Amino acid sequence: NGFLTEEGALAAYGIVLRRNKAGDLEADLAATAKKRKAMRAKRIKSSIPVSEWMKQQKAVIIKDKFAIEVTRMYNSAMKLSPRFTKEFTSFWGLKPTFRFKSVD
Repeated sequence: NGFLTEEGALAAYGIVLRRNKAGDLEADLAATAKKRKAMRAKRIKSSIPVSEWMKQQKAVIIKDKFAIEVTRMYNSAMKLSPRFTKEFTSFWGLKPTFRFKSVD
């Protein structure tokens, strides 16, 4: 359709495109199935349980290891919305008094 390159289709969706005799791109279904199977195996190999991911993310939050813009966004949201602050700290198991360091 002109909106997706061969490289983009492969990288984003695992779709292998080939040019037909008319020069148009078509999905190679067998190659696509093989590529997607390999992509899934790679994701599974590097995956971790959600509980472990959440533990890692909580450490990032506590250490405030974000880009400065992200810290500013959280600070702004917490300043403007007590509800957000309560839900955020509760979700991540943080003390109700938790706040990000000031970056301004």
